[in-house]
Amino acid sequence: MIIRFPSWLRIKLKIPALAWLRVQLANVWVWAQNRWRHFRKRSVDFVYLELTGYLPITSDTPSLVERMLGVRPTTGFGEVQEQLRLLAADPQVRGVVLVLRDFSPGWSMAENLRAEMRALRAAGKQVVVYLNGASTRLYYLACAADLILMPPSASLWITGLRLELLFVRDALQMLGVEAEVAAVSPYKSAGDSFTRSEISPEAREQSERLLEQRFAHLVAGIGADRQLAPEQVRALIDGAPYFAAQALELGLVDRLCYADEIEAVLAEQHADSSRPFKLESWQAAQRALHLPYRRHQTRYVAVIPIEGTLVEGEPRSSPLPFPSPLDAGGQVGSESVLRALRSVEQDNELVAAVLYIDSPGGDAFASDLIWRDVLRLAQKKPVIACLGNVAASGGYYIAVAANRIVAHPTTITGSIGVLSVRPNAHGLYERLGVNTTVLQRGARADLLNIAAPPSEDERQVIHAGIHYTYEQFKQRVCTGRKLTPETLEPLAGGRVWTGSEAHQHALVDALGGLPEAVKQACALAQLDEAPPDTWVWVRPTSRRSETGLPPAFPAPTPAPQPLLHTLQALLSVLELSQQQLARPLLILPWLIREHD
Repeated sequence: MIIRFPSWLRIKLKIPALAWLRVQLANVWVWAQNRWRHFRKRSVDFVYLELTGYLPITSDTPSLVERMLGVRPTTGFGEVQEQLRLLAADPQVRGVVLVLRDFSPGWSMAENLRAEMRALRAAGKQVVVYLNGASTRLYYLACAADLILMPPSASLWITGLRLELLFVRDALQMLGVEAEVAAVSPYKSAGDSFTRSEISPEAREQSERLLEQRFAHLVAGIGADRQLAPEQVRALIDGAPYFAAQALELGLVDRLCYADEIEAVLAEQHADSSRPFKLESWQAAQRALHLPYRRHQTRYVAVIPIEGTLVEGEPRSSPLPFPSPLDAGGQVGSESVLRALRSVEQDNELVAAVLYIDSPGGDAFASDLIWRDVLRLAQKKPVIACLGNVAASGGYYIAVAANRIVAHPTTITGSIGVLSVRPNAHGLYERLGVNTTVLQRGARADLLNIAAPPSEDERQVIHAGIHYTYEQFKQRVCTGRKLTPETLEPLAGGRVWTGSEAHQHALVDALGGLPEAVKQACALAQLDEAPPDTWVWVRPTSRRSETGLPPAFPAPTPAPQPLLHTLQALLSVLELSQQQLARPLLILPWLIREHD
């Protein structure tokens, strides 16, 4: 992976001869650097990298002003992948130590890192993971290594997987607020959080199946890596948590040592080698690594990350004072995605695109706008959809316009269905003593009025919109996936599938991660191979002001009384939520908390 120069710096370099000359000059510099490093006898043996926090798919580089204010860039998977691949390609490197401190990757990111660890091992490098304790998911990631180390005072919390579903109906009723949900099927259960006090039979059936699928995949992965039978892995999980000494005795980890003892443990393992053992950080090692030569590259694959809940226009804050489908895992605006898609469409150097989708869906209109531009791009250039942790409902809607779809086995996808949530604050108005007088022209001017319960006519209007959007959704899937309506019907209705199940049902084409998606994009674009410098990131960005002027200061207003201010804020939240929730939503069941 490389970062290309901005277009205003590349204007003259689009002349083939100058572009070729640039690459040759760069390779002369690489040759000089490699000779200088050889002359100084700088070598690399074992390298350690530290991973912390949540690893996003892309790095976030702050602006100059943000850097001046102390904002540090965040490390993304692309950067870690490039580091690991440089280490794999260097013949002098014998191994890599991954130190995982407070590391919490998503399931798809864990699969991506496991694939990179297997690639390192295939290249003849020893992979060591150092755990400061671990959850189930983190231990699953660590099992892809040759050696697992842990401090003697740590513990292993491989207690399994758990889903927690939240229901707020009773809490809303205490406020005098109710909600009516229109959904195409009981399986489209995101609205149940507003209307039920406990899980429905359909939602329970679906959640149990998804949990069992993911657990079976977890057990199989740990068993294969640690050479344990599935029954043994399940028994070990049931007996967790374990102190470090117990984990060592049970064969779940390989050695116990503190961080300052890692070098001594590895040196002992390699005592019979003629080479002196040395462990150093990535920052120190990269100055001694053998730099790869660049090649003359004029055709690239664009990777466009689409992460978060889909909203129309630009991202905005959710109006709700509690977790909602409008703000689950952040937001991505349709306008920013459309700008990224159109920039790829207009750039002749970008010959294919990969959409990395990690979204539970969102606004139906926003999903359709993005679907249209993906379809238009796919008619000009190959487009591969790569599904991350979640690519369901609206996230799957935009994926079906791609030429092919790739998903991890544990990806949550499908949820082909539509719902609408209609708040009713009539009881709240009565409790607060708030009275309204409404003047209107038009029989339906008071449609979606939160101060009154919905009329039967209003319910019919909402249901008509839901079913129209649902039929459109199914038609998009049938066309994109080449399925008949009869084949799709038992797969739709809001039903959610894992990546493995979706592959069996022809909802996705292949199982794999981002490297597999890039490989398929290269094949469709007739690129000979897919080296790391074949693909570049094209990130959706927020719109910049046309004038560059800051917004005007608001006119001063008298400070409201505390009670009046609270009432106004509450009513504003309800009205804003009505405007956004009552629209057709393509959203996954959202009030689900996963624990491992």
